[in-house]
Amino acid sequence: MLAVDPLRRWRLALRRRQESPLGPLTRRLRFAATQLAAGAVLAGLVTALAYLVVDTVVHARIDVMMLALPPLQTSRLLVLLGLLGLSAAVFWGGVLVLQVALLRWRLAGLGIVGRLLWPWVWWTLPLAGALTVAWWRGASPPFGALLAMAAVVGMVCLLTTQRVAWFRHGTQGRRLLTLYGALLLPALLLYPLLLHAVDRARRALVASRYAPQVVSHPRELLARLNASLAQLDQLDALPRVVASAPRDVGRVPTDAAFRLWQQTDLARARLTSAVEIYAPDGPLVSRFGFNFPEYHASVPLWRSATCAWDVFGEAAVFGSEERSMLHAERAICETDAAGQLRVRGGIILHVMLDYSSLPFLSTQGPYYDLFRTQDLEPERRDQISARDLDLVVYGWGRSPIYSSNERVWELPPRVFDRAYRSRASFWATQQRGSLVYDIHVANDRLSIYVVGFPRVTVVQHLVRLAEVATLAAMATILLLLVNAVLHYVNRRGPQPATLLVREVRASFTRKLFLAFVATSVIPVLTLAFVVRTFVASRLRADVEAEATRTASVAQRVIEEALALQQPALVSATALTDDVMVWISRVIKQDVNIFDGPTLLATSQRDLFAQGLLPERTPDTVYRAIALQRLPTFVGEDQIGGLQYLLAATPIRVGAREAILTVPMTLRQREIEEEIADLDRSVNLGAIVFILLGSALGYSMAGRIGDPVQRLTRASRRIAAGDLDQRVVARTADELQRLVEAFNSMAEELSRQREQLQRTNRLEAWAEMARQVAHDIKNPLTPIQLSAEHLRRVHRDRGEPLAPVLDACVDTILTQVRMLRQISSEFASFASSPTARLTRVALPVLVDEVLAGYRIGLPSNVAVQSEVPDDSPDVWIDRALLGRAMINIIENALHAMPAGGTVTVQALLREHGWVRVSLADTGVGMDDAALARLFEPYFSTKAAGTGLGLSIAKRNVELMGGRIDVQSRKGVGTVVSLDLPTAIEEPAAGGPGGLADSDS
Repeated sequence: MLAVDPLRRWRLALRRRQESPLGPLTRRLRFAATQLAAGAVLAGLVTALAYLVVDTVVHARIDVMMLALPPLQTSRLLVLLGLLGLSAAVFWGGVLVLQVALLRWRLAGLGIVGRLLWPWVWWTLPLAGALTVAWWRGASPPFGALLAMAAVVGMVCLLTTQRVAWFRHGTQGRRLLTLYGALLLPALLLYPLLLHAVDRARRALVASRYAPQVVSHPRELLARLNASLAQLDQLDALPRVVASAPRDVGRVPTDAAFRLWQQTDLARARLTSAVEIYAPDGPLVSRFGFNFPEYHASVPLWRSATCAWDVFGEAAVFGSEERSMLHAERAICETDAAGQLRVRGGIILHVMLDYSSLPFLSTQGPYYDLFRTQDLEPERRDQISARDLDLVVYGWGRSPIYSSNERVWELPPRVFDRAYRSRASFWATQQRGSLVYDIHVANDRLSIYVVGFPRVTVVQHLVRLAEVATLAAMATILLLLVNAVLHYVNRRGPQPATLLVREVRASFTRKLFLAFVATSVIPVLTLAFVVRTFVASRLRADVEAEATRTASVAQRVIEEALALQQPALVSATALTDDVMVWISRVIKQDVNIFDGPTLLATSQRDLFAQGLLPERTPDTVYRAIALQRLPTFVGEDQIGGLQYLLAATPIRVGAREAILTVPMTLRQREIEEEIADLDRSVNLGAIVFILLGSALGYSMAGRIGDPVQRLTRASRRIAAGDLDQRVVARTADELQRLVEAFNSMAEELSRQREQLQRTNRLEAWAEMARQVAHDIKNPLTPIQLSAEHLRRVHRDRGEPLAPVLDACVDTILTQVRMLRQISSEFASFASSPTARLTRVALPVLVDEVLAGYRIGLPSNVAVQSEVPDDSPDVWIDRALLGRAMINIIENALHAMPAGGTVTVQALLREHGWVRVSLADTGVGMDDAALARLFEPYFSTKAAGTGLGLSIAKRNVELMGGRIDVQSRKGVGTVVSLDLPTAIEEPAAGGPGGLADSDS
């Protein structure tokens, strides 16, 4: 954002100097060169990012694909945040570079497609060319990941060119989401680069280190054995150690043999091996075996007399298996005072061909992984990240010799044929169950060695992407915290969090959105937490039950093994470390036996002898088994950072009670991995439901909040006086009814305003009419009297000025009568009559009104009544209705200058109403005249006052009736009067006559 504002200012400054890429060839070439240069810079940025990611994966000594936040490891978290920040810097740096390249160019003339396509093509060409050259030279660059990042950078550049103001003037919520998106998008694009780098590093590690270790493992065993033999030869105290080894009847001690084993490469490489010390007369006096069970050789007693090492291979039977191993033995010779060589004893070393001792396999248990991590040199720590590697060794008969996993791959014929034809190693794919493995195949004359690791599944990709989103959210929160601290130090107005809270409180839509998201996410997270807790507790309960069963099985196996011996020889000395190693191979767990408070026998003697594990009985175990006499006990124990369950049970050895313990370290690690996978799945589910809840919340909040917002805007406009504002209802629920009610209210307000305006106009017109009537009526009487006096005087004097004077006086009197009529109409309009309603027979009233028009009408004009005699009585004011009908008929007669017919009809409408229609066959009216028909002083007649129909409308409405006019130009006009029928007699009052019509 620091570079966005200067870039915006620069763009504004260059706006008038921008050029279109269309035009002369030179301008087009200059545009292409500029964009190619920007694309080259972008290619350099993303290539540098890819290189740094690969370098981090190779040298960081952490598993960068462990993207989950728990367990919190500071180094891993800092590396991931650093990669995320680096990816964001490269991404947005590339966006700025491309925007700088577009500053001097105006792309509006290219059209929408050309504006987006041509710059994007020029920008991606340099990277595509560089990747093609690298592939041609034999490299394997991440084509898809790099091209995707470059393409997205280009599209973001084109889409965000005009979006700076949108961000600067946006709400706090919009800025927060934009910040998170600015980190999330580069993080999602970083994931393919990480995936490619990890896969490349793993393949290189397998091909260059792990596979050669497997192939050379037999030779490495021989080399380690020879080195160990040389190390033993350099021990000056070796004869004294062998000679001083104590003899214990019934039990072979381990201390002396362990001290020798510990000083050899066998211990440093933790090879499956054994050291045996024999007395001069042949019996075994001390033996220590590391993961090496006791076996019965063909020669029970040592008989070698040579003082030099004799090394050979042999096959020994261990239970039902025949295992290959190296055998080395020699006599321990010492020169006496007489210079003669004397045999002080013998020593034998066994090294078994056991592929589980390879350093990159994690089959030796958590003890080995824990202590190996502490002791490994830096250049070997990266081998620890290969826990998901599997190793299968096949014989040339295609039968598996060794497998690090319980499920063995079937060696496909195509792979076997290729291995048979060549000694060169190669990569292939193999499916095991639902997983697809990448396998590295190597071979020699002894075996075929297959090292493989599973490909990432779709679900695992989704889980990791959810972890990427969580990591981006964490980075966003850290940035917001830093911004809050800086904002607090600078004291520059309210905090952004405060502004965000204000925005949410002030927005109904945002509240609805957050409510929907919380409603959809919180129950899911709660359920996920409950399920996670339940599953974890069930897994731990299953482990405890399994621990109890395992301890009981070990107890029965040991007791039955002891029962097979002679009863006289069954004692505590009958239990040796070799027996414990054998038992541990049976139950696949380590086994320890404590005699009281001290260690008696164990399958991990080296860990106890080195002080890595305490030799005293755990206090909780001793208290539960020895003191409280419990049949079984399951508790927790901890070594360094490893916490595990420990099962214990009493065991009888001869006449003594011992304590058998089984550390459930392997099972505990499996439980922790299952819980970690569950947590990662819960994180994915939470992300999915947050997205679904956000989408649903946004949709529902928009559907609910949008009508509310439109209602709010419409209310403001109505309050400002725009009563024509309406809201469109787009739903069929309560909101639709609310919108309809609002529209009805607006219509009612508009109608009331029109009515009020009409009332105000009528009052103004009435006042004017009253004033005009008064001003006209006052001078008419003197004028009329003067004219009549002039006529009488003229007649008395013999009419000397006739006929001119008579004509002038007649004209004056005629105009005076007309002015009196106009004054009368004005006075009638200005008055406010009170309707005196009474029952009136409609046919009688119509006949009275039409009686004055049946005489004196022209021959081509007719007035007729079609009112039935059985028409119901109406509840009206006789005078007001008569006056209204007279005004309507007068207008109808004036509308028929060429003759016509005026027809009065009556029709019973819905219950309680009668419609009286007065129709003429006159000239009719157009829509413009019809719209202004009831306005005072509006008339289509040259000599009319324009008050007739206004008075008629007023009179009808005063009686509670309605008036309606329909007219067609050249056809005629129909005036309809809807009148209430008479239901009951009035309490008082009576009918008025037509003489009251002017009141």
